[in-house]
Amino acid sequence: MHSVIQAGALFTVAAVALAGVGCSTQQTAPALFAIGGTYTGTLTYRMTGLPSASSPIAPAITIQMSDPDANGNISGSFTLGQGFTGTGAIAAVYSASVINWQQFGDPGKPLFYIGTLLAASYPACNFASATFVLGEGNGGGFDGMGHLDLGGTYSGITCTTGTPGDSVATMMTANLVAFNPSPR
Repeated sequence: MHSVIQAGALFTVAAVALAGVGCSTQQTAPALFAIGGTYTGTLTYRMTGLPSASSPIAPAITIQMSDPDANGNISGSFTLGQGFTGTGAIAAVYSASVINWQQFGDPGKPLFYIGTLLAASYPACNFASATFVLGEGNGGGFDGMGHLDLGGTYSGITCTTGTPGDSVATMMTANLVAFNPSPR
């Protein structure tokens, strides 16, 4: 059974710079299970409302994560695979039964914001005014048996269309599914 994830805060993106205030994941019990180790899986982005971008982008991902106090205070890094370029840091703090995700991708950006991947995959889109919300309800989490599932939605992305000077506002989901066969 997965730990329950609830949206705790928004990442608000300003026109000049992105300011992340964190996203929280509500754990139903203290993190009594191992989180650290090597995870492998897929990070899937799916843009909605754009016919030319309807196919999902799904790079493989390898995550090196540590939980030095065995209580959800997480640090680590990730690397994308299968022809995609991108690396980034991971950071979260566990307090009062809540995992507060501070970073998963580029520093100072919303969770799952990997500039090199997004620029290469969606060159006609501007993420400068986008906001991100971590999935609500059963949006994922650590299950204590090596599975990590996280997901959320970006909104307010603007993409140029085929008509000069025309753009459309759209949304994009980001979903991480990863497994660690031997958490520590």
